[in-house]
Amino acid sequence: MSNNPLEFETLDIRRAPGFARDGPLLDTISQDVTIVHGPNGAGKTTLAKGLHWALWPETAPPEARLTAYFRANSDDWRVDIDGTQASVQRDGGPANQPSLPAHEYRSRYQLALHELLQSDTDNESFADRIRRESAGGYDLDAAGEALGFNDTPSTRRKGEVQTASEALEAAREAKSEVEEIREDQQRLDELRRRREQAREDHAHLDLVERAIEFTQTRNEIREYCAELRSYPSVLEQVDGDEIETVERLDSEIETWKDRKEDAEGKKEEATGLLDDADLPESGLPDGLLEQAKTLQQTIGSLEEDIRRQKSELEGVKERRKQERTEIPLDLEHEDLAGLNPEVWPDVEDFVTTAAEVRAERQLKRAIEERLGDPQRPDADPDTLDRGQQALEQWLETPEAGAKESDNRLQTVRRVALVSSVLLVIAGIALGELVSPLGYGLAIVGGILAVYAFVQSGSDRSEDGQRATHRQTYEDLVLDPPASWEPSAVREQLRSLYSDEASHILADQQEQQATTLSPDSDLEQKEATLEERRTKLRESLGAAPEGPDVELMPTVKGIVRWQRAHAEVKRYEGRVKQLESEATTKRQELTELLSSYFDDVQVTSAETAEGHVSALEARQEQYESAQEQLESARGHIQEAKEELNERIERRDEVYEELGVDPGDDDRLRDLCEQVDEYEDIKADIDGAQTRARMQSREMAEYEGYDPSLKTEKLGTLKQRAQRLRETAEDPEELSDQISRIEERVQGAKERTNVEEALRERDAALEDLEDLYESDAPSMVGHTLLEHVREVTREASRPPVFERARELLAEITQGRYRLDIAEDSGRFRAYDSVDERGYALDELSSGTQLQVLLAVRLAFVDQQEQGVALPLLMDETLANSDDRRAEVIIDAVIELARAGRQVFYFTAQGDEVARWREALEAAKEVEYETVDLAEQRDLEQSVDVPSLEAYQRGPEGPPAPEGRDHGAYGTRLDVPQFNPRKGAGGAHLWYVVDDVELLYELMKLGVERWGQLRTLATETTLEAVAAQDALNDALALGRALETFVEAWQVGRGAYVDRQVIEATDAVTENFVDEVADFAKELNGDGEKVVEALRAGEVSGFYRSKADELETYLTESGHIDPVDPLKPAEVRVRVVNRLVAEGVSESTAKQRATQLMSRLDEGVETMVDSPEAQT
Repeated sequence: MSNNPLEFETLDIRRAPGFARDGPLLDTISQDVTIVHGPNGAGKTTLAKGLHWALWPETAPPEARLTAYFRANSDDWRVDIDGTQASVQRDGGPANQPSLPAHEYRSRYQLALHELLQSDTDNESFADRIRRESAGGYDLDAAGEALGFNDTPSTRRKGEVQTASEALEAAREAKSEVEEIREDQQRLDELRRRREQAREDHAHLDLVERAIEFTQTRNEIREYCAELRSYPSVLEQVDGDEIETVERLDSEIETWKDRKEDAEGKKEEATGLLDDADLPESGLPDGLLEQAKTLQQTIGSLEEDIRRQKSELEGVKERRKQERTEIPLDLEHEDLAGLNPEVWPDVEDFVTTAAEVRAERQLKRAIEERLGDPQRPDADPDTLDRGQQALEQWLETPEAGAKESDNRLQTVRRVALVSSVLLVIAGIALGELVSPLGYGLAIVGGILAVYAFVQSGSDRSEDGQRATHRQTYEDLVLDPPASWEPSAVREQLRSLYSDEASHILADQQEQQATTLSPDSDLEQKEATLEERRTKLRESLGAAPEGPDVELMPTVKGIVRWQRAHAEVKRYEGRVKQLESEATTKRQELTELLSSYFDDVQVTSAETAEGHVSALEARQEQYESAQEQLESARGHIQEAKEELNERIERRDEVYEELGVDPGDDDRLRDLCEQVDEYEDIKADIDGAQTRARMQSREMAEYEGYDPSLKTEKLGTLKQRAQRLRETAEDPEELSDQISRIEERVQGAKERTNVEEALRERDAALEDLEDLYESDAPSMVGHTLLEHVREVTREASRPPVFERARELLAEITQGRYRLDIAEDSGRFRAYDSVDERGYALDELSSGTQLQVLLAVRLAFVDQQEQGVALPLLMDETLANSDDRRAEVIIDAVIELARAGRQVFYFTAQGDEVARWREALEAAKEVEYETVDLAEQRDLEQSVDVPSLEAYQRGPEGPPAPEGRDHGAYGTRLDVPQFNPRKGAGGAHLWYVVDDVELLYELMKLGVERWGQLRTLATETTLEAVAAQDALNDALALGRALETFVEAWQVGRGAYVDRQVIEATDAVTENFVDEVADFAKELNGDGEKVVEALRAGEVSGFYRSKADELETYLTESGHIDPVDPLKPAEVRVRVVNRLVAEGVSESTAKQRATQLMSRLDEGVETMVDSPEAQT
């Protein structure tokens, strides 16, 4: 590559297709690598095109407007493009464009994903150039065409040439056939004699081989018996699972020990709980706890009754106290209680009589004073009447909290009622006797009587609200009572009555002028009333100071007090009785609990409840602990029994096998030997069975000699070897005899020899004229092909070798770059499938990798003059992480060598891949341009951070100390199929060093074909263990030799492509026959046999014959016999020796290789011959 790079510094696109104004800008460009990313439509493609427009202005479109600065040949360049006009400056002055490759070659520097896959013409031009350079710069095809070289005779007489060739060949064949028949006929007698001898030899050989088999079996029996005697005789009694039984019993013993310890712990815990409960051994007597609860509840009920009775007692006492305040007598409680209730009727009669006498006295006074000036109070009668009502209602209303209604007002009302009646009587008497005005007095008396009667009926409906009646009275503006005590209120009520009477008298005085004369016996009545008063005072022991009308309320108050006093006495007696009962129950409970508590004393329901609850808790603790104790004892007993049973069973195992108890190592050793021991016994039984069968088979042979059974094995093998070397195949000799006889008979019946000679002579005469003209052309063509063959590989240009190297690295050795000489197009050889492909037969990802390798090689090797920037557009899109890493590393090497690189992408993960590689690279700078940020676009590319970026799936598992076999099991190595070739073999088969195997697999190299390609096309510098690598390469080439030898007589693998390539299988049968071939492991012979046997319905036998012919001609059916295993092994050993391995080591490694291939190579490796 040129060491004179062209490096862009800035690119400002002001206008371009798709950007009418303000196009994309590159102002931060690295001289090494610049990554430009942005969403689709951000201007990435326009920038890439703009870089090329700046280098080749003639390619810019008319609407392009841009300015570019770059440095080349140590000069500073500026390019301005304005439509079709372009100006170039060098170091500030006008200049012509720099010397660059023609613009037709600019695509070589443009590595865009979509363009690489579409640029067929460019790719073909690369291939043509490589072919030309491989021939020293000459176009051999063009030269051959110019000189008229041809590999066939002149087309003018092609028919004559063909006819002559066929005639010559027919004559030769006819003549040769006659000579062969003559010789064969002379050999018939000898062949018949040899056939008889061969039959006898083969019969004897079979007998000797049977004797060899018998002797080998007999020797095996001896060896097995000797080996069996080396084992302990006790193995006859060993089943093999004794150690497992002992270990299981030991485990169960430990489990039951743990259970026993756990149960003993629970037993100890239960015992502690029983001690804490501090109850008799049998717990509380039956019914004691219920009895204690009953006493506790009784005590609680009694104390509750006492509290209730005391509360009611206090209420009665308070009522008695209230009643005492209403009795105006200075007597003690005992005196009040001792008053005789029999006097109460006399008192009531006395009060009535006193009222009547007083009414008469008042009437008399009224009459006496009638003629005087009537005196009227200030208040009018209506106000007085309402005042009386208010005071009467106030007195009738009981005080708040009183438990009985006050009856004193009832007495007052009755007195008022009696007085009203007397007043009515007096009024009627005055009206009749004195004056009609007396009837007015009767009317007033009637009104008072009605009022008293109404009030007496409604007093019980009052709501007791005295304050309301007081307020009503005070609103009347009458003289208030001296105080609002009942006595003062009654005094004021009497005053109101008096005032009302004054109004009535005044009215009477005004209506009548005469007075009534009082009753003549009024004084007598008053005297009699005084006597009765004196007697009552004596009876009561006291009397209230005041009018006789108050005597009745006093008496009623005494009655109420006596009743309240009687209730007090009754409640006090009830309380005393309840307290006595409660004390008794407390003592009973104390005595009941004294046996279970120290210094117990039940003093209340609370202490009773506390003691009973505590006792109940102790009983519950006792019962729970007792239950736990019984359960623990049961578990302990169970554990002891289970322990003893398992210990006995374990000791029996030791005892039966004569092993010291606890000697598990000895027991395990016996168990491990039992399978081998039984296998040997089975081998002995099998060998003895075979020996008996072999002995019977030998006895059936004609000429059998019993001494054969006693001959040594070596003697028998030598005899058999001599027979094999000397004995011929009688069947083959019979076939030869039959063929000779048929040919002799046929020759007698045909005249084809004479006809062939006549046709030959005629054809030779026709060819004499062609010699002079056709000979030089055909000789020239032969020489041209020789030149082409010699120079094909030896003269490949460095660009092709570099392209091969890059492709091998990118694909981890999977593909090798080739050029088809007939078409001149690139091809890729799959080193694993061992098959070549045209580019259009590859996936787009593989196509891209092939073409990218070619482009990078040309850029790296073929460039002359200035080194132009490399533009890559999402070139990694179809590559996995590993291949992308190789491509990036290759591009970084170009940048390190001085080439400027631009990478355009809309994929964030590609940006992360580049950043990761560039951060690790040395001496390489880079810049990242975010077009979304630069152009303030809404959509942007999400670039993961280096920490968040994940390369992909994890690599292969590490060996971690495993040997080769164990590592193969860990890798799950696929079975090897030699019919498919050596390239697809897993590296495990050829790489002995597991660390090297792990290292190669981490690099993505898993198959021999990959390693072979990398070793051929690259240096494999990444591999540290070069000695181990060389050993692996030698063994890999030996594997190829093994496959070649194995395929002799077996043919190549028949797959779908092979089936599709022949006309013998029509399109309707392709799928079914291809699937059938796959099931038969690609074996062409088996495929044909199956088709002939009708395995595929409707497939004609004639087509099966046609397919057989095609497969034979194409090498998929090999008519020769397969090589014997010993012959294959010899070839493998010789190949290893050719690779520089010593003969002894080669034999060892050949055996090792063929053992690894065992499962995939039918049974030939197991054959005794393979080990010879």
